[in-house]
Amino acid sequence: MQLNDILEETDVKKISQKTNISKENIVMLMDEDFASLIKAKALGFISILERDYEVDLKTLREKALAYYEKHGNDEERMVFTVPVSEENIENTKGSFNWTLVIVLGLLAYTSWYFITKYDEKTFSSFISFVQDTVDSDDKKELSK
Repeated sequence: MQLNDILEETDVKKISQKTNISKENIVMLMDEDFASLIKAKALGFISILERDYEVDLKTLREKALAYYEKHGNDEERMVFTVPVSEENIENTKGSFNWTLVIVLGLLAYTSWYFITKYDEKTFSSFISFVQDTVDSDDKKELSK
């Protein structure tokens, strides 16, 4: 069974939804337009189609391998990247500093709230105990 046989049973849109391969890439495979696909993608898409539709696309795989063997490796292709500028790095540092300030501020507010409001009963009994001890020590010193 070939890719054309699969297309007779279902349309390109359904194949694309089932395999998560874009419609354009399926059409390129169907037309055997390997020039528009890199070797890894073409062979990967063929493997995905074989797995999901339980078919043997051996002839399509052989055609793809023959094409890539004849026309060279993908390593010869140029790769373009976006250069990293110092301005982008500085913007990242500034946002990190603000994030750190916000996190530390929230941590300080949460600690303050916990100490003053949430655990008021526990701390007030602890503080009164300390106050009673200090008052009794003061009275002892005054009586001497």
